[in-house]
Amino acid sequence: MLTPSTKLDAVNSLLTAVGEYPVSNLVDDIAEAQIAIQVIDEVSRELQSRGWSWNTRRKAKLTPDTNNNIFVPTNVTRVDATDVNGWNDRTQRFTIRNSKLFNMVDFTATFETEVYADLVYLWDFDDLPEEARRFITLDAQHRYMNRVVGADADMAQVQAQASRAYVALKQDEGKNADRNVLWDNPLSNYISSRHLGGY
Repeated sequence: MLTPSTKLDAVNSLLTAVGEYPVSNLVDDIAEAQIAIQVIDEVSRELQSRGWSWNTRRKAKLTPDTNNNIFVPTNVTRVDATDVNGWNDRTQRFTIRNSKLFNMVDFTATFETEVYADLVYLWDFDDLPEEARRFITLDAQHRYMNRVVGADADMAQVQAQASRAYVALKQDEGKNADRNVLWDNPLSNYISSRHLGGY
């Protein structure tokens, strides 16, 4: 039975691309495999940090604790302020400092009331959509080949495959996020104050 690709599949794809033997697990201390894992994680973080429909929680309610701090989950990479209805709130700017929400406008990590925000999460490889896994694998394979063996004729082919995988990922995102030109055009969104993403 055909199943979605796993991180082990991705690691072995990188290894076999440079003529190394595949591994049976991700915990063995094999240098080449550990480098492959690092490259895959690097690409995954880079891709997910952009924010997609499958790793963004819209208008999350964030409540201060008894010390008026709001702790953010460790796998959240970006926080965009919204109002209670989920519309972009241009009067507030948030970032994350020391695992806590930080208000860049007032320059404080203290919050008197609850706030709302869009949260961008970093998920494990096996929790990603298949299109994202495929792009990460191919882009990581290109980077891995470049680091391990340097310039090679096969790298152009791998890069072309990665480009096609990214196009497929963007198409899949368009379908899943129900995007359209009125809601998702930054200029029309700004003019009409519509919420990005149509949520």
